[in-house]
Amino acid sequence: MFRGPLPPPAILRGYEALKPGTASRIIGWVENESEHRRDLERRQQAWDNWKDVTGMGAAFVLTAGIIAVGAYLLLHDKQIGGIVALVGALVPLAGAFYLVHKIGKDKK
Repeated sequence: MFRGPLPPPAILRGYEALKPGTASRIIGWVENESEHRRDLERRQQAWDNWKDVTGMGAAFVLTAGIIAVGAYLLLHDKQIGGIVALVGALVPLAGAFYLVHKIGKDKK
C-alpha cells in the first residue's frame, strides 16, 4: 500500500510496462480528481458565504423591525409593550456580541 493519490514511481513504471499510457492516464485521473475537489471546496465556500451574508441581512431587518415597533409603541404611550419589544430585540444582540467576543478570546 501507499499513501497519497499517486502510486510510487516504481509502481507507475510497472503499470506503464504492462500497458503503455497507463501511467499518464493515472496521473491525469489524479489531476482531474484534484481539480474536482478544489471546485467543490470553492462552491462550498461560496455557499457558506452566501448563507452568512443573507443570515446577517435577515437578522438586521428583523431586529430593526422589532426596534421600530418598540419605538412606535413608546411614542404612542404603550410603555410596557415598547420596552418589551426593545428589550426583546436588544438582549439577543447583546448575547450574540458577548458570545462572539468570548469565542474570540478562547481561540487566542
